[in-house]
Amino acid sequence: MMTFMASMLTQQSVLPKFPVWNVLNPSAPLQHLSILVLFLGSGTSRPASSRPHFGHGVFSGLNSMKNLKHWMVVPTALAMVLSSAGLVRSQPIQIAPGFQPDPLVVNGTSGGSTKSQSCGMISAKPNHVLTLNGNFNYLRINVQSSGQPTLLIKGPSGTSCVPADSLSQGIIQSPGYWEQGLYSIYVGDMAGGQNPYTLSLTQKP
Repeated sequence: MMTFMASMLTQQSVLPKFPVWNVLNPSAPLQHLSILVLFLGSGTSRPASSRPHFGHGVFSGLNSMKNLKHWMVVPTALAMVLSSAGLVRSQPIQIAPGFQPDPLVVNGTSGGSTKSQSCGMISAKPNHVLTLNGNFNYLRINVQSSGQPTLLIKGPSGTSCVPADSLSQGIIQSPGYWEQGLYSIYVGDMAGGQNPYTLSLTQKP
C-alpha cells in the first residue's frame, strides 16, 4: 500500500504544452489541434489495465463506465473544435452526364451563422461544391430536411434561392438544364435552425 501511495504522489498529469484556446484560431497549426483532440479523448484517467482495483463487480463496472464516458465525448469535442477553428471543409461532388449511382445521395446539417440576403441563415462556406464535367440536359437536386430549409446555389449563370413552402413538407427541388461548371451549394434555414438534411442528385425526371 505504501508503494502504491508513493507512486500516486509522484505521478504528474500530462497537459498540452500550448494554450488550449490557441487552436480556436483558424491559423493555429493542425498539429496543435491533433494534440488537443488526443488530450480530450484521454481525459485524466489511466487505462483500465494499469489502474488499481479496490474490489470486483460494481467497482470494476464503474471504472469501465468512466472510460466509456471519456471516449464518448471525443466526437462531440472534435466537432466543436473543428467548427470553432474554421476547419470544416465544403464537401466536393464531381459528376458527368451518365453518372452512377443515380441518384447520388449525400448528407449534412442545414443552417449556419451567416445571414444571406433571401435564403435565411447559411454556413460561412458552401455545404457542397459541385463540379459538372459537362452540360446536363436535365439534372435535379432534391433536398429534404426538417425546419424551414432553403437551397442557395451560386453557379456560372448567377445565384438562385429555392425555399421550402408550406406544402412541400421540407422537400426542395431544383430541376432543369445545368451547364458545365462549378456550383457552390448552401443548405440554409429560414428560421436559423440547424437540422440534418439529405441532398440527392438525379438525371431521372
